[in-house]
This record gives sequence, structure tokens and C-alpha cells, in this order.
Amino acid sequence: MSDAPRHRPPTSRETAFTLVEVLVALALLALVLTVVAPLSGLFGMARASETSLTLDARLFEASERVRAAWRNPANYAGRCGVTVDANVRVTASALDGSSGPTPASTCSTFQLHPPALLRVRVALGETILVFDVARPEGR
Repeated sequence: MSDAPRHRPPTSRETAFTLVEVLVALALLALVLTVVAPLSGLFGMARASETSLTLDARLFEASERVRAAWRNPANYAGRCGVTVDANVRVTASALDGSSGPTPASTCSTFQLHPPALLRVRVALGETILVFDVARPEGR
């Protein structure tokens, strides 16, 4: 026989990854995902959230314009004096059932005794905001 060393087959322990190698690989993968995911738009939640906030802000602004305009008793009685964006629809109806929904952008007939409460509906696309406005003092 020859004196040359024989090669023995590797054991499973010698061919497997160590725990340290697995943890390092996971850490690198997590680092790459945190950098690449926002850049690729993978989650797209930021855009949807921004759109929702924009819609909410526009509806809130329209509702504040309605409230501000209708502090004047004449505007409240005629359901007018409201200026909003073209895409925003504002309607008002009396809660006592005396009148149905009317657009708030056009003045309806002046009422000598306007209702105590108006239900206001502000809509922008599929998003709707509903609130009540009380008759201002002095009427």
C-alpha cells in the first residue's frame, strides 16, 4: 500500500452552514429589503395613505367653508354663500323633513323661518362627510 493520505468523504457537519452564517445572511437580507422595498413601490401604502389624507383634507376644508358661510343667518336661511372646489358636491336638507336635499352652491328661496338644523352632505368622489349645522343666533 501507498503512504499517500486517503480522502475521506465529508461529514454532514462539515457541509452544513453554521448558525452564525445563517444569522448573518438573514441580517443582510433584512437590510436589503428595508432599502429596496420603498424604492420599488412594493408596498404602495404610502401613496394610498397620501391620497386618503388629501381627500380628507379637502372634505374638511369644504365643511369648514359651509360652517363659516352659514354663520350668517341670511346664508343659512337660503342655503347659499358656500364656495367649494368644482369636484366637491355639497347638499343640505332640513332635519325636520320640511325640505329635501338641495345643492348648497345655489341659493334656494329664502325661508322666513329656516329649520333649526340642516343635515349637510359633502361628497368628493366616493368619500362622503355628513354633519349637522345649527341655525345661527339672531334668527
